[in-house]
Amino acid sequence: MIEKPDLLTVMEREGINVDLHGRFLCPLHGDTNPSGKIYHEKARWKCYGCNAGGDVVDLVRLLHGLTYREALRHLGIDGPRTTDSLRQEREAKAARERRRRYREALRGLSNKLSDRLREMYRLRDAWKDYDTDEETRASWAEAVQDIPHVEYKLDVLINGNEQDKLEIYKERMNERKRGF
Repeated sequence: MIEKPDLLTVMEREGINVDLHGRFLCPLHGDTNPSGKIYHEKARWKCYGCNAGGDVVDLVRLLHGLTYREALRHLGIDGPRTTDSLRQEREAKAARERRRRYREALRGLSNKLSDRLREMYRLRDAWKDYDTDEETRASWAEAVQDIPHVEYKLDVLINGNEQDKLEIYKERMNERKRGF
């Protein structure tokens, strides 16, 4: 969106006197009674005598017989966005979206690791309460042996630097590709 100068300021600079009610003599035709009206809240103007109107760029364009681009230059406004600026905006938007998805994925991974860790703690503490055979105890021990590794990953996701978080994220993506 182009940042345009104030319509009333430009009108006064162009020698168009606007009264307190926003009425003015239209400079585009031989106006003897004010037939022009400025609408401040919309930054628009309209002449009810010659039916001309528009915004500040249209006013300058009609007053001086300029093209749209020339009117923008006359007002000291950068022209419409170029292909390069539009491309840069798209790239910046895509980068913001990638960062948002990455942060969301890290939150999801943190939640999954927290759930997994709680379950591992529950299993670790529960085996003591049961009189089970050695094979069952061994499978429980195997299930909870990864607690330090999960604690480490969770700590990095919560308190670590971005590089370490990215490594854990990549590791998780590789696990998903392999079907884990």
